[in-house]
Amino acid sequence: MTAASSFCAFAVHDGRAHGHAVEAESFADAALQFVEVWHPEPDEGEAVRIVVRDQASGEEQCFVVELGLADVQPCEAGRLAS
Repeated sequence: MTAASSFCAFAVHDGRAHGHAVEAESFADAALQFVEVWHPEPDEGEAVRIVVRDQASGEEQCFVVELGLADVQPCEAGRLAS
């Protein structure tokens, strides 16, 4: 079992000011936990884009989470800033 890491996650359309701390084993797990706990509004159909930042390294990754399906996929290149 992998040790949990500290992340900060937020919905892209809400911005960093609405980020929350999440303890998870991976970036993708952190994105899913954020959606399950804070229920952000979808930004495209039934999906929401979530940015996850590793609190230790500063690395950020973006994911598209399909609400209701628990499907997590990396954002398409160039989609993070929109």
